[in-house]
Amino acid sequence: MKKSYNKILLTVLAVLLPMISYAHDVEIGEIFYNLNDNTKEATVTYKGCNPDNEDYTRFVVIPSSITHNGSRYSVTGIGDCAFYNCVRLRAVAIPNSVKSIGDKAFAKCNGLTSFTIPESVTSIGNKAFYLCTDINSINIPNSVQKIGSHAFFGCSSLTEITIPYSVTCIGDSTFSYCSKLSSVKIPHSVTTIGRGAFRSCTGLTTIKFPNSLKHIGEGAFAKCSNLTSIIIPNSVKSIGEKAFASCFGFDSVTIPRSVTSIGNKVFADCRNLRTVINLSKTPQKIHLNTFATYCTLRVAKGCKAAYENAEYWRDFMIVEDDVM
Repeated sequence: MKKSYNKILLTVLAVLLPMISYAHDVEIGEIFYNLNDNTKEATVTYKGCNPDNEDYTRFVVIPSSITHNGSRYSVTGIGDCAFYNCVRLRAVAIPNSVKSIGDKAFAKCNGLTSFTIPESVTSIGNKAFYLCTDINSINIPNSVQKIGSHAFFGCSSLTEITIPYSVTCIGDSTFSYCSKLSSVKIPHSVTTIGRGAFRSCTGLTTIKFPNSLKHIGEGAFAKCSNLTSIIIPNSVKSIGEKAFASCFGFDSVTIPRSVTSIGNKVFADCRNLRTVINLSKTPQKIHLNTFATYCTLRVAKGCKAAYENAEYWRDFMIVEDDVM
């Protein structure tokens, strides 16, 4: 019976052992790489099969190329989870050969305080710098075309960010919970601000939207409790659900003519909102809880009757304005 059991165990091990693979192909200079023999490109990765192993510490300098078995490989990528949870990592120097930073590449690297992304990088992956709570400065070069969702989520020491002109969409939760973020520069290339993109950025007091902007996503600026003023440009077509919910600093807001869709609870819990200016001659469809209170609504001359006949708009104190 014992021999039979051992035989079965050996058979199982014989099947499973070949299935155990390691993330890295080679280690050179205490850095782990995956190699592509066809393109002669190398990607920085983590040791073994577990990305949560804190292999990299203190200061890491990534070379632009490596040599293995007589072949030269260009280092073109920082792979998924390459430096994940390396809490003792203090700084990383990335060469101009690197084109991409993968998903969770530096997530939870709490020891990083600043970071320089080279001009060669075109994409930043999802959660690339997720919960890097000590990063206070990071540059995003004009070469970057894509910033993944949650890329800088929870970077609570980050104080300012400039988004390059090469970016057209700010992804979901990209800067959520960056509580010290007080300055954001959004270029005229951006057409979409994604769901929860700046949620709970309590350090924001004002933000300027570009005239290219068309869509403000669900909860994009929700709980930005110190945001006091916004100017929504006449290019915006839709404002998603809870986009500005719990923005306590608003006392007035202007909705431009271009807006045709306003989601539920867009201004929910904006408890200090006193005046809504709607520049559209035709009342948009709104919901019972789109606004926290039914305050003063200013509309263009000759439009009062239309708003008085529109569901929920009719509950405001409607005033016609000659100058609108």
